[in-house]
Amino acid sequence: MTDANQPAHSRSASGKPDLGDATQDLRKHAEEALRLLSRAQVEAAVVEADDEGETYDLKDAARAALNMTQQTTSQPVRGAAHFSDDHQLKLLLGDEQTFVLSVADVCRVGRGDIATDTYPDVDLGPHGAYRLGVSRYHAEIRRSGNSLLLVDLSSRNGTSINGRPLPPDQPFRLHDGDTIHFGDLPVTIRFVLR
Repeated sequence: MTDANQPAHSRSASGKPDLGDATQDLRKHAEEALRLLSRAQVEAAVVEADDEGETYDLKDAARAALNMTQQTTSQPVRGAAHFSDDHQLKLLLGDEQTFVLSVADVCRVGRGDIATDTYPDVDLGPHGAYRLGVSRYHAEIRRSGNSLLLVDLSSRNGTSINGRPLPPDQPFRLHDGDTIHFGDLPVTIRFVLR
């Protein structure tokens, strides 16, 4: 099995993402530098940076560091990948429609078509699937132990997780809160307890 997904960031007790020591230190130092500069009301704080005489504006450097940490924290943090028998899979569509599934083995996602006798387990047809490029049998959600895997079934318009295109016929582990695009149809998944 191939899993190209990055490990999920954990969350602290306060519910905020645990960004690691380096990012925490960067934020702390940037905030402290701005606080000290504001307190001293220094208009153009210039500090020697190295032996070669190059200088930089400390306020600009502190603001840039603080902006970097804010960009890091604004990126979505993925939830847990654990999916037990006590969970159901909830698919949330943009038009506030919801599917709730118990995934025991395999669940096919696509758009139903009477003419070709195609009936996926999750029929996205009523939600603009044809117009948004969803294939009849677009993808499968497979149960593997305590994980759910998403497999693109060589669909014409592809599948992506959190903006990352998936190669066809390769399983990728799903995490609570992932956003999947079946073609151009976005679906957010949630792992909910029964």
